[in-house]
Amino acid sequence: MRVKATGLAALVTIPALLLATACSSDSSGSGDKKKDQGQESADEAAKPAAATGTTLTKAQLDKAVLAKGDLAGFAVAASPSKTDENPKVDSPQCQPIIDVMAEKASPKVKDAVNRGLSSKATPGIGYADVLRSYTAEDAQQTVADLKNALVGCASGFGAVSQGQKVKYSDVKQIQLAKAGDESVGFQLTGEGGGQKIPLNYVVVREGATLAMFIGMDLGAKKPVKVPQELVNKQVEKIAAVSG
Repeated sequence: MRVKATGLAALVTIPALLLATACSSDSSGSGDKKKDQGQESADEAAKPAAATGTTLTKAQLDKAVLAKGDLAGFAVAASPSKTDENPKVDSPQCQPIIDVMAEKASPKVKDAVNRGLSSKATPGIGYADVLRSYTAEDAQQTVADLKNALVGCASGFGAVSQGQKVKYSDVKQIQLAKAGDESVGFQLTGEGGGQKIPLNYVVVREGATLAMFIGMDLGAKKPVKVPQELVNKQVEKIAAVSG
């Protein structure tokens, strides 16, 4: 498989995770917008209770993040963090989306760790798992801001990432199974650096920690659903470390 790493880096913002896992093996849902906005209204009407939770340290995040042996059938790879990346968007209301896509774009993030995973049964499929610690209030507000931005930025937005101009389109929220204290899923298509790649994101808040997952088939350049077993196991580990 051949992937232009530079272009992918700008589109995904933390591509090393996906490249290190999916590319280690060779490999050759749309919904109605009004329905999505209706779901957003329902979500707003059922806001979670006041946030509580411990702000995890870097060492605690390293302990909580998915690791080798946690899930049968998945390989796990660590990737060096580059937390100085701070993509900016052309519309301020859309910044919350980039803030969760990039590893540590928001100054509210206290610490962050990441891992890349691949399914041994499906070569070429890659997943990123990024954990970020916040204060409990900031973690809850980050999810609320993301949900609002997904509605306000449904028509798309532009950004500058790693020195490249990137355009994101087809932004929409997707349905998720319940996980953690609250969760939100979204899909968008990134275009830049000569590439056009659709991506799926899942963001789960457990206390004062956010777990963000990306799923993608790098060979076919199409999004894939993040397995629920990855999400559930990650939430379980965060809860165990948080006490």
